[in-house]
Amino acid sequence: MPDRILIVDDDPDALYLYTHASKKYGLEVDTATNFSDAQRKLRRLLPQYVVTDIHLEQNHDNKDGYKIAREAKELGIKHVVIYSGTESPSQDISGVQVIEKPDLICWLEENVKK
Repeated sequence: MPDRILIVDDDPDALYLYTHASKKYGLEVDTATNFSDAQRKLRRLLPQYVVTDIHLEQNHDNKDGYKIAREAKELGIKHVVIYSGTESPSQDISGVQVIEKPDLICWLEENVKK
C-alpha cells in the first residue's frame, strides 16, 4: 500500500499542482481546503506526510496551518511541512519543516521514496 499524503491549501491551483506532483512520487493523495476538513482527515487517515499552507481560507490573519502542523506532530506523523507564498513562518514547531511554497515539489523529490 502506498504512503499517504494530506495536502492542505485553500488555493485550487496549488492543490492541483501538488496533488499531481505527489502522485508522481507514488503517494496516495488526500486534500483539504479548510481547517475543519483537514483536522477530520488528519485524525481519520493518519497519513505519513502532511503539508499545509500557513494561511487557509484566503485570510492572512488566519494561521490555521500551524494548528494542523502541531496536531500532526502530536499524532506522531513524522513528515510535516508548513509552507507559505506570502511570508516567512513566524512560529517554530519542533520537528516541522518550513519551506517556501514554490519549493514543495523539490521537497517531495528529496524526501519521498518512490
